[in-house]
Amino acid sequence: MIDTPLVERERQLAAFDAHLRALAGGAGRFVVVDGGPGAGKSRLLAAVRAAADGHRVLSARASRLERTYAFGVVRQLLEPVVARAADRERLLTGPAAAAASVLGAPGEPPGDYAVLNGLFWLVANVCESGPVVLLLDDLHWADEASLRFLAYLLPRVDGLPLLVAAGSRPESDGGLLDVVLTEAERLPLPPLTPGGVAAVLDGITGRRPDEAFARACAEATGGVPLLVSEASRALVASGTPPTAANAERLRELGARALTRRVGLELAGLPEGHVRVAEAVAVLGPHATTANLATLTGAPVLEVKGAIAALERADLVCAGERAYDFVHPLVGAAVHERMDHGRAAEAHARAAECLRAAGAGAEKVAAHLLRVTPVDAATMTEPLREAGADALSRGAPQAAHAYLRHALTGLPPGPERVELEIEAGMAALRFDHDLAVGHLSGALAMEPELGTRVRLTVLTGLALVYAGRGAQAAELVTGLLDRLPDGLDDLRRRLETIVVAGPSTGSAPPLDPARIERLHALPRTGTVAAASLDGTLAVHDLHTGDPRGLDLARRAVAALAARPVDPADPNDSPEIRGRSLAPSYSVLPFGDLDEGLAGATAAVEASLAQGSLALLGLHTHIRGGCWLLRGDLAEAENDLRESVRTARLTHSEVTVSQSVGWLAEAVLEQRGPDEAAAVLGHFHEIATAPRSGPPHHLEFAWARVRRARGEFEEARAAAIRAGAGYAAFGGRNPAVVPWRSEAALALCGQGRRDLAADYAREELALARAWGSAPALGRALRVAGTVTGSRALLEESSEVLALSPARLEHAKTLVALGDSAAMVARGRELAFRCGAAPLVEEATVRLHALGARPRPLTQTGAGSLTPSERRVAELAGKGGTNREIAQTLFVTPKAVEVHLSNVYRKLGVATRNELTAALG
Repeated sequence: MIDTPLVERERQLAAFDAHLRALAGGAGRFVVVDGGPGAGKSRLLAAVRAAADGHRVLSARASRLERTYAFGVVRQLLEPVVARAADRERLLTGPAAAAASVLGAPGEPPGDYAVLNGLFWLVANVCESGPVVLLLDDLHWADEASLRFLAYLLPRVDGLPLLVAAGSRPESDGGLLDVVLTEAERLPLPPLTPGGVAAVLDGITGRRPDEAFARACAEATGGVPLLVSEASRALVASGTPPTAANAERLRELGARALTRRVGLELAGLPEGHVRVAEAVAVLGPHATTANLATLTGAPVLEVKGAIAALERADLVCAGERAYDFVHPLVGAAVHERMDHGRAAEAHARAAECLRAAGAGAEKVAAHLLRVTPVDAATMTEPLREAGADALSRGAPQAAHAYLRHALTGLPPGPERVELEIEAGMAALRFDHDLAVGHLSGALAMEPELGTRVRLTVLTGLALVYAGRGAQAAELVTGLLDRLPDGLDDLRRRLETIVVAGPSTGSAPPLDPARIERLHALPRTGTVAAASLDGTLAVHDLHTGDPRGLDLARRAVAALAARPVDPADPNDSPEIRGRSLAPSYSVLPFGDLDEGLAGATAAVEASLAQGSLALLGLHTHIRGGCWLLRGDLAEAENDLRESVRTARLTHSEVTVSQSVGWLAEAVLEQRGPDEAAAVLGHFHEIATAPRSGPPHHLEFAWARVRRARGEFEEARAAAIRAGAGYAAFGGRNPAVVPWRSEAALALCGQGRRDLAADYAREELALARAWGSAPALGRALRVAGTVTGSRALLEESSEVLALSPARLEHAKTLVALGDSAAMVARGRELAFRCGAAPLVEEATVRLHALGARPRPLTQTGAGSLTPSERRVAELAGKGGTNREIAQTLFVTPKAVEVHLSNVYRKLGVATRNELTAALG
C-alpha cells in the first residue's frame, strides 16, 4: 500500500494528542483535517486511530459513488454499533429510538428533527461506556443527510467524551459542507517545504537528496506528500540518484508521477487483470470478489489472481467492506482510462448485477446515475424506488438526484407529469427554485384539471418560498379568474399565495380593494381560512392596520378548536404548523405575552412532531419575542438556532430577519463590534436571494454604526431600511422603527430639526398601531430629540405596564436628571444582560453624584426562562440527562444552567430548589 510518511505534521499530531487526552474530562471536539488530494489526510487519521488506544473507534469513509446514499456515512459509523440485538435495545432508548429509522428499522419514519436528535442521543449513549473517536475520511464526498447530522452534532460535542476527526478537501460547495468546515476546528495540511520533501526522498530512496533536487521536487509536485512519494518511487525504479544534475528530469515527472505509474503498471498486466481493476473502479465500495466476478464475467479464481497481481503492483488493497484502491487518486486514474461509453456500459451492468443479487435500491441507483441515456423501460422504476427510499430516510437531495435522472429517459406524457411532481416535491424541501422548474414543467404539459389545479397551488407556493411572489400572483390569478363558485377553500388557498408575496417582500403592494374584499370573506374555521387569515394578518401588521391582530388571534383559535383531519390531504400537523406561523409572527407586535406563549407552544409542537423546518421557523418567531421583551440571552440562543436550522433545511426565507435580530441582541449585550462581527459572519447567507428582504439587516447596521458614532453611515443605513420596507407596503414602526433610528443618527450630527420630523412621524404611526413597545420607543426618541421631558415621562408610563423591560430601562436611563430613575433603569438593564446600557447608566449616576451600588443576580427573579425550566425539572428529581432529553438540549447545557441556578439561588443541592423557587 502507498505509504505517505507523516513529515512536517507534528503540529497536527500534537493537537490530536491533546484532544485525545482531554476526552476523559468530557472535552469533546470536532476537528477537520483539510488538504488537497494526496496531502496525507487518510494517513493522519490512521495515526489518530493508532493513538486512540483504549478508546472506542468508529470509522467511515465517504465515496463519490455513495454520495446519494441517505445517511450513508452515518450508517457506516453506527450500524455496527447496534448490530447485536442486546446493544440495539440498550442504545436505542428514549429519544435515541428515532435513530432506528436511519439504521434499517421498519415503520413510518419520524420527522427530520426527531431523526437528528435521535442520532445525537445514540452517539451520547455510546459515549456512556467511555471515550469515543469517530473517524470520517473523505468528508467532501459525504452525502447530504450525513452532513446535516454532522452539522447538528458539531455544536453539541462539548460535554461528551467524543472526538470527531474528519478528513476533507478544503473546497467549498456552498452547502452543508460549508457549515461543517467553517464551524469545526480546522487543521490544514500545508504543502511540504523543501526540507520536508528532502526527508521523504531520503526515507524512500535511502539517500539524502541535494538541496537543489529537493527544491525542484517541491516545485514539481507542489509539496504534495503523495506525489513526492510517487516521484521517489519513480527515481528508485529508474535508478536515478537525487542529485542537482537530475533536477530537470524530475520536473518532467512532477504531478504526473502517479498517473504515469498507474498507466505503466496496468500496461504490464494481462487484459483480464486490467478489466478487474476497471471493475473495482466501477463498483467502488461494492467491489467484492463475487461482484467483480459477475461484472467481468470471469471465474472467481481468475478474479482472485487478478486482485493478487493488482495488490503486488500497489494499486489495490483489501478494505473493510470490499477491495479498494490504495488511494482515491489511483481509482480516479483507472476510471479515467475508460472512455465514456465503456464506463456507462459497465455501470449499467453493475446495476443489473447488484439488483439481481438483491441489493438495496440506492446501491443500484448509484450506478444508474452514471448511465446516459436512461432506458425508461428498465431504469425508471429502480430510480423511483431509490427516490422513495431516500425520502423515507429524510434525504430529499438524494431523492431528487434519482428522480431527476429518471426524467431524462421519459417523453412528455402522464408518467412524466407524475415524475416531475415527485421530483418537485422532493426539491421543495431543499431548493425552491429547483422545485419551481419541475412543477412548472409538469404544468406546461397541460395535465387533467384536478392535477392542473393542484400543480398551480404547489407551484405558487414554491414561487413564494423562492422569493418570486410577483410570479406566484400572476400564476394563481389566472386560475382564480376561471374558478367556478363553490370552491371556497381552494379560492382561499390561492388568495393566500397572492397575499403572501407582498407580505414576504417579494411582490409589490396589493390593491387595497382586494385586501378589503378578503377581509370581508366569511370565516369558516378551515385550515385554508386560517392560513388566509394569518397571511392577511401579516399584511395588516406591515401596513399598520390593527385588524391584523384580531385576524391572527382568530386563526389560532379556529385551528385549536378543530382536530386534525387525517382524511384531508390539505390538513396535517406539518401543514398546520406552516399555516399558523404567520399568525404567531404577528401576535408579539400586539401583545408580547400572548405572542411569546404562542411561539413557545409552536416550538414545543415542532419538537413533538420532529419537524426541523418548523422548529427553525418558530424559534425565529420566539427569538423575536425574547428580543422585544429584553430577554437577550434567550433571544440570542433562539435566533442562532433558527439560522443554523435554516441552513440545515435550506429554508432561508427568514434568515435575513433572524440575522438582523441576532445582531441587535448581541449589540445590546456586548456592543457594536461583536454585533458587526455577527453581520459579517452571516453576510453571505443573509443576503442570498432566498433569505428574505434585507431591510432588517440594514436596520441592524444602522444601529451598529450609530453605536460606533458613525452617524452619517447610520442615517444612510436607516433610510435604506425604510426604503426597502416601504417597497412592499411596510410602514409599521413596531416592525422596523427606521424613522426613530434615523432621528437618533441625525441628532448625533446635530441636525435636530430634521430628526424631530422623523421622530414625530414615527410617533404618529406608533400611536395608530398601539402596541406598548413601539409606542414607548417612539415616545422616548421623540422626547430625546426634541428635549421634551413630558414625552419621556409618557414613555416610562407606557412601558412600565409592558413586558418590554429593555425599552423601559432605556427610557429610565434617558430620564437622566433623576438618580433614582437612572438606578432603576440600570438594574433593569442588568437583569436583561444589557451590559452597554448598564455602563451608560453607571456613568450617568456618577455624573449625578450618586454612588452606584453593586449589581448581583440573586433570587428566583434573576433566573432566565431557560434556567427556571431546568431548575423546576431538577427540583422534581430529574437527572441532567433526563432534563436534557425533555428540553431537547445537551447534558452540558443543563449542567451550565444548573450551575447558574445554584449560584443565583444560593443553594447547593437539588433538594433545595423547589423551596428556593417559591
